[in-house]
Amino acid sequence: MSDSTRQPAEGPGGLLTPTSRAVAGLALAVAGLLGNNALTGSLQLLAQAGPEAGDPGVFGIVLGLSTAVPAGLALLVTWRAAQGTSTTWQAHVSRAAVVVALLVLVAAAVMVVGGLLRF
Repeated sequence: MSDSTRQPAEGPGGLLTPTSRAVAGLALAVAGLLGNNALTGSLQLLAQAGPEAGDPGVFGIVLGLSTAVPAGLALLVTWRAAQGTSTTWQAHVSRAAVVVALLVLVAAAVMVVGGLLRF
């Protein structure tokens, strides 16, 4: 990539360009949507190993919170790129990631409420 087409990096330490933000955000949003990722699985195992092992309420709350984490990270990464009127592909992918992440957050909230109702 020549210096004239280089995109300025954003974020802490200047690590993320708009392209990497869009791709990372979409990947995180889809990971939250699918729900079967390392974060979700590890937190589910922790919920099943504690003193409240097997309690469906605790499991529902942990599942909802662990599903919300990748979606929240996706929003954090893509929110700035999704705003505005830019028509670059990075902006379009960022907007798609925001939509998917918001849907995942709604589903995660339903899981947490369901877990709270099970107590």
